[in-house]
Amino acid sequence: MIPTFWRDSLAGLCALLVGIGIARFGYTPLIPVLIQHRWLDAGDAAYLGATNLAGYVGGSLLAAWLSRLVPPARLAQAAMAVTAASLLACSLPWGFAWLAPWRFLAGFTGGLLMVAAVPVMLARAPVALRARSNGIVFTGVGIGVIASGTLVPALADRGPAAIWLGMAAVTAVLAVLTWRQWAAEPAADATAPAIALAVPARYFTRPVALLLVAYMLDCAAFVPHTVFWADFIARGLGRGIEAGGFFWIFFGLGAMCGPVLAGLVAERLGFYRSMTA
Repeated sequence: MIPTFWRDSLAGLCALLVGIGIARFGYTPLIPVLIQHRWLDAGDAAYLGATNLAGYVGGSLLAAWLSRLVPPARLAQAAMAVTAASLLACSLPWGFAWLAPWRFLAGFTGGLLMVAAVPVMLARAPVALRARSNGIVFTGVGIGVIASGTLVPALADRGPAAIWLGMAAVTAVLAVLTWRQWAAEPAADATAPAIALAVPARYFTRPVALLLVAYMLDCAAFVPHTVFWADFIARGLGRGIEAGGFFWIFFGLGAMCGPVLAGLVAERLGFYRSMTA
């Protein structure tokens, strides 16, 4: 029997693996395949990536409001199911106008899973293990990147439809495997109010402003890679789709190791000192 701490942490990991690692970052190594098979031209492929980012912003902004209308655990279940459906819909080669709303929806559900769903599992963890749970959960992003960097080159010869279907299948399986865990009762020693989403953010304090600046600088550094990195290697440098996926895996390794190391450091130094460092 797997301890409750690990079941909750793995459910949170799967949420980010699906919502960010596959539904969002799985698109990066897919761009050269879409262009090569003439589903999209280079410009539309880039704008489709931006459409997904716009959806993520929308989902992040509305997550707290939606979590007051729908229990966050139910919201997570719905987001994972809708994500699978959006990936399935993208397997149809009907052009940018068809793909754009589905990619926006996948970004929106990714934002919901990041902002509304993940805190549910983190709040269930015992206080002493919360930093470790945080690290485990956020490795889901890196694992999803590694999975997409492996899946896309393996299915590239079969065309974009096979890749979209593969990502949809992985998402559906993870949604089914974690479905019951989202509805499970929190452990007795978990203190959910410590990360409650029901409390509105009414005060724009200096620490909040500094944290926003930190996120903006972080995003300015890594977001271009999450859209153009694999395509730059595959087409820009002429190295091919396999090389693009291979180097995308290294991005995933960093995204997988970073949260674990940060969680272990936070256990020893505390969140404030760790974040400052």
